[in-house]
Amino acid sequence: KRVTLFREELEIAYRFSELGERPAGVLRTGFLTLHPKGFGERVFVSCENGGPPERFLVRGDIDHGAGVSPLVSSRSVFGATGGSLRIDDEETSLLVRWPNWRSAALPQLTAREVGGERFVRVSFSLAELDETCRPGAPLYDFQFSLSAKRFAA
Repeated sequence: KRVTLFREELEIAYRFSELGERPAGVLRTGFLTLHPKGFGERVFVSCENGGPPERFLVRGDIDHGAGVSPLVSSRSVFGATGGSLRIDDEETSLLVRWPNWRSAALPQLTAREVGGERFVRVSFSLAELDETCRPGAPLYDFQFSLSAKRFAA
């Protein structure tokens, strides 16, 4: 794992290719947990899912990474075909970007109330158990960057 801080951007890179083949199991990485008081009451997630950007209000309990059955390890993901995901509260924005052509990473969202506070986490799925799982597939390196900004008032 390598962490690099640029002027206004943080980059995190993982060297998974050195581990060999993709495991016959689940591989999730890049866990980003938001501070409960880091965003306002309403939090949105935006990304492209094969078309123009779509914006989703984060409300209620969400768990993309929950298993569906012993043969399907994940309930859902964001397509994020543009290689980016934006989290915002209409005042502050966190942009997460990755080269999706390199590792086919799919972001997953978890959101729930814990101890009276909001818990929101984004992670990246690099391998899941389902009908698309193929033994012997290569395991690619993965990297993503974070940048934040405040919207003009």
